[in-house]
Amino acid sequence: MHNQMNTEDKCYDEFLRADVLWDKGEHRKAFLLLRKLVDQKYVHAIHNLGYFYDEGIGTKKNVPQALGLYKRAWAIDRQTDSGINIAKAYAALDRPDLQLRWLRKLLRFRDSDVALEYLKLMRGSARTSTIQRCIALCNEALSWSNATPSTKEEIFEIGKVLQSLKPNKNS
Repeated sequence: MHNQMNTEDKCYDEFLRADVLWDKGEHRKAFLLLRKLVDQKYVHAIHNLGYFYDEGIGTKKNVPQALGLYKRAWAIDRQTDSGINIAKAYAALDRPDLQLRWLRKLLRFRDSDVALEYLKLMRGSARTSTIQRCIALCNEALSWSNATPSTKEEIFEIGKVLQSLKPNKNS
């Protein structure tokens, strides 16, 4: 047990070091350090290395590689940030069907950032039932405890647009 904690502590320290390198603009060094931590199965490094590949930070942009890393991080700890990035990677790979599937899967975690991504994707739908479901989601997501003020504001604005699209019962 002591050896396991020692390894986790070392990984955490190295992860923080990679973060400092990233902040200092030493992207390639941060990338290489994260890659080393990925080999040790450190989940935060796996997620961040996916982001580096996704954005081309310290390496050539490679969305399929990023997607694989996000999925690997998701399999370990089910963090919604990894799930959102999986959905965004599918969008970048022109797979809106899989993007939508992931966002729907993530909604069960009641995360306001997930709700916002889903609503952004769905707000263009002309189907009355979809508009009504999205309005209900807006109202629900605004009450979730993890919603930041800026996320709440975006959700509220999308809700207003959706309300304006809702068919009038008197028409």
